[in-house]
Amino acid sequence: MNTYPKQQGFILVSTVIVITGLMVLMGTYMLNLVANQQVSTHVSQRSIQAWFAAQSGMQWAINEVQTHNAKHWCGQLAPTFTLTGGGTRGFTVTVNCVPTPMIDSDNNNYTVYELKVTAFQGMINRSHYVTRTIQQTICVGLPISCPASLNL
Repeated sequence: MNTYPKQQGFILVSTVIVITGLMVLMGTYMLNLVANQQVSTHVSQRSIQAWFAAQSGMQWAINEVQTHNAKHWCGQLAPTFTLTGGGTRGFTVTVNCVPTPMIDSDNNNYTVYELKVTAFQGMINRSHYVTRTIQQTICVGLPISCPASLNL
């Protein structure tokens, strides 16, 4: 004999409510997971673009050093320019150069250029700010590449 006839199905309703609550929690977790993965992918992509922008700046600097000896800008105010094409569009590139005149053991004069290129986009302390810096040493005036003791 059932003394509480109006309580039939109470367990079923309670179970449905608990399962629905768990599904909402799992859905919220999945949305956060997907959103974080998208942000991570975007940051990774922008980091790669910054590296390519820095590489572009380095290639420009190496060409300037090798073809023009970079006397008009190296060791002075660092040239800064904004890239306008492809996946590096909008990145600002700054090239720092330190020339050091040298004389080798055979009394040959040459110059060692220490190049440091930074590419960045966005504003510092903002979520979309990204920057990459690369360095390279170039010797000009030697028939061979830089001596091993100069390579950074």
